Amino acid sequence: MRGKRKQLRVVGLAAAGVVVAVSVFLCVYDFGPEGKAKADAEAYASRTSRVDAISRENEAFALYESARSLQTAGLHGEAIVKYKRVVSLKPDHVEAYLSLGSAYGHLGRYSDEVWAYKQLLAVKPDHADAYVGMGVAYSNLKQHHNSLASLKRAVAIKPDLVYVHAAIGGSCGKLGLFTDAVAAYKKVIALKPRDADAHVGMGMAYSALRQYAQAEAAFKKAIAINPNGKSAMFTRERLGKLAKRSEQ
Repeated sequence: MRGKRKQLRVVGLAAAGVVVAVSVFLCVYDFGPEGKAKADAEAYASRTSRVDAISRENEAFALYESARSLQTAGLHGEAIVKYKRVVSLKPDHVEAYLSLGSAYGHLGRYSDEVWAYKQLLAVKPDHADAYVGMGVAYSNLKQHHNSLASLKRAVAIKPDLVYVHAAIGGSCGKLGLFTDAVAAYKKVIALKPRDADAHVGMGMAYSALRQYAQAEAAFKKAIAINPNGKSAMFTRERLGKLAKRSEQ
């Protein structure tokens, strides 16, 4: 009798367990009319979101290609309108921000150019070209300290940017930092030994430092590299002035 009661108790517990399990299952997977409607709505929203994302992506791509064509044709104002639409659709579109900055620069809108590059850097902080563009824009705004800081950030990311080291030399010269200018031009020459303009820039910086022997050597090197270049006449004039100085 006791064995039979024990057996019945086990069966009862098992049945109760099934009821509990089914109840939990139905709670998690609500197959009632309301639950099904909710699931359908969520699935529809998910599909719609994916379709919208694809649609925005396609529109952004088409607009970007159209803007590039306009910019290539010199229609920078029209290109700007489309680039701005691109980044409104796709706020992380790095190339659109870069091109937008360039378009602003072509129109002389240097403050807007700086803004565009800052937006790019918010998305991709290690974008060397954005720092270069911003450095040039700041230079055009006569904000040479900001220009120098931006250019230095660029070469910290990409140390082999020859033209940026040259620009740093120019910025240092404008700020009266002639020792730093010499250092920058030396970096140019280390990367590109036959860069005549770097030797000229270094000669000018040495002249400002009254290190005339070094200046003369730099100018002579520039002429030896490119005797018929655009800066050759200027360089020869500088050499003539140094020669007169040494005679006095």
